[in-house]
Amino acid sequence: MTTSPKLTPVDCTLCENALGRYCVPLSSRHRPASAKVLRGEVWELETIEFMRQHIGDREIVHAGMFFGDFLPGLAQTMAPGRSIYGFEPNPENYACAQWTVLLNGLSNVRMHHSGLGARSSKAFMRVASGEGLAMGGGSRIVDVASIPVGDAGITAVELIALDDVLPSTADIGIVQLDLEGYERTALTGAMRTIRRCRPMLILETLPADFVGAHLQPLGYAQTTTVCSNAVLVAN
Repeated sequence: MTTSPKLTPVDCTLCENALGRYCVPLSSRHRPASAKVLRGEVWELETIEFMRQHIGDREIVHAGMFFGDFLPGLAQTMAPGRSIYGFEPNPENYACAQWTVLLNGLSNVRMHHSGLGARSSKAFMRVASGEGLAMGGGSRIVDVASIPVGDAGITAVELIALDDVLPSTADIGIVQLDLEGYERTALTGAMRTIRRCRPMLILETLPADFVGAHLQPLGYAQTTTVCSNAVLVAN
């Protein structure tokens, strides 16, 4: 597991469901995914099961980890020697995902404290609303020009291109992006990987014009949806 030099202390609640144990940030306990997991249920079970059924002997890119609610369920089904490459720029979410990995003893998750972008860069993320409520898994990259002066709900984050961080030997079978509208930019930085591996794409937000210009020429088409996520497969 690739982590920071040490685990980060974080205010959280520990809980479990049928798939594993979780470190849920206290500040985000009101968020839908958090609330469901805190009740002992599984958030987006259909998406997790769909990914488990289709990964085969390949690897997963999972961007937008939140507190790691997908990680135990996915890690259990990975073939020996295969990895999940996880990305999360929100500092509190990333800290909780680290603890989730530790609580479940997962050794096949390679974590990156960054978001996915077109290139390595810095960006600003809204992590709390104007009322001070944590955005949790709804945290999103924002345009610096739209940030009000003195807005305490904004934090600086790191972005990296997927193409620049994956090992050349990675065999990616699924790229799953839950990026609150930032999917287009993340896909831009992943095109070498997409051309090389031709993975299934599971996208929370479908950038239709990007798909038409860059993915359809590679044979990609949407085949279904799962939990409102668009699923694209290359012919």
